[in-house]
This record gives sequence, C-alpha cells and structure tokens, in this order.
Amino acid sequence: MPKNVSAVMDDSFNYSMWVEVYNSSSDIYDIEDFYFTDNPEEPTKWKPFSQQIAPFGYGILWFERDEITGHANFKLSPEGGSLYLMNNKKEIIDQITYPAQFRNVSYGRKTDGGNEWVFFSEYSPGKSNNNKRFAKESCEKPIFELPGGFYTGN
Repeated sequence: MPKNVSAVMDDSFNYSMWVEVYNSSSDIYDIEDFYFTDNPEEPTKWKPFSQQIAPFGYGILWFERDEITGHANFKLSPEGGSLYLMNNKKEIIDQITYPAQFRNVSYGRKTDGGNEWVFFSEYSPGKSNNNKRFAKESCEKPIFELPGGFYTGN
C-alpha cells in the first residue's frame, strides 16, 4: 500500500508504505534470504531483517522510513512503479508493475499466489485476499457539464 495515509500503523505508530509477502510453498522461508528493489539494475537495494514466513503464510514489509529499524531504504511510488523480489543470485523471483495507487486502498493478488492483480477497499495485511471484494480498475473522475449552483428546473 504505497498510499497508506490512515489505514495501517507500523510498530512506530506511523502510517508507512507496506507490502505483504505470501509464501505459496510448503517450506518455511526467511525473508532475509532475499532482496527487494524498485530497479532491477540495483538487485540488492534492500535486504530485510530476519522474518520467517510459514508455509502458506504472510509477512509484512515496511517501506519509506529507512531511519526506522526494519524499514526499507527506499519508497514505493504512489503514482505507480515496480517492485522486484530477488534471490541471492540476483535473479528475479517475483515482480509487480503497479498502476497509480489510491488513498488507503490495497493493490494485490486477487487470490493468494494468483496472477491477477486487483484493488481491495478492505485491506488485510497478514491475511488472505481470497474471497475479498475487489475492483479491477477505478472510474475516471466525473466531468460536470453545468457549474455548481442553485437551479429552478431539472
């Protein structure tokens, strides 16, 4: 959630940008064995602290406030961008190129481990996205044909 304005607080009581990581395997993974970057030319941009993610479990990673222990050293762009999960061999394990984000709206996989990405009005950090209400896109801003004011007719 790159535009976390008032939805989910981190451990330091800030509304930081966050990403949920889902382990779709039957093995335990420690997130410190991986790197995150917004630029594949810098594959080792951020190595998170140790956080074991159980099989079919979730982990939350915080971005934006690198002065706080455990937060990434780069921000996610609310206007849209990319995020890459890299292994120790600097190979891309997973990636997302996401569109412009909305205030307190989560963007994630429609189903846990799936390939379709959607917007969720109900954010659920650390929990399944399965069976949550979603939207595939947002509506364009309305264009009003009449100026605001009081009118005597329809």
